Amino acid sequence: MPQASSDGAQVYTRGQQLGRAVVAQRVDMGDLTGDQRTTMASIAKANGGLYRAYLLTEQLREIFACRDSEKARALLAGWIAWARRSRLPAFVKLAKTITRYKVLIRGAVTHGLADARSEVTNTHLRLLTRRTYSYHTPEALIARADLTRGRLRPPESVSRSQLR
Repeated sequence: MPQASSDGAQVYTRGQQLGRAVVAQRVDMGDLTGDQRTTMASIAKANGGLYRAYLLTEQLREIFACRDSEKARALLAGWIAWARRSRLPAFVKLAKTITRYKVLIRGAVTHGLADARSEVTNTHLRLLTRRTYSYHTPEALIARADLTRGRLRPPESVSRSQLR
């Protein structure tokens, strides 16, 4: 709980200040409260490297939230240049890695693909493969995958007896 100073202002302990800074950094930049903005301003003044890291992280988040491929491409190019100049070793290394995988990242942003979706699909296909060991042809596995993952649906006019 903050304590009041003689002039009525709230005084926070060092631990409380650190906790408030962590919370402020986890909130989306557009959703910061006035108090959190003050905390971020004090971080910018006291620790420029930490604040630059926060801004780089927010900019990278914005790239993946962007649905316009041209805007995302421009943001990504700007982010890579900024990260290279940041003098923050972790971000310089990340910029090199992102440069190496830039084409794949652009594809993910353009098509809205996330690693989680592809992992779910791969896991589901492995499960289907295990279930279809008793089938005699690979076409049965392909048909089953099309029905479950490909969003193919039988026509509504077909009865269950016709499907067997």
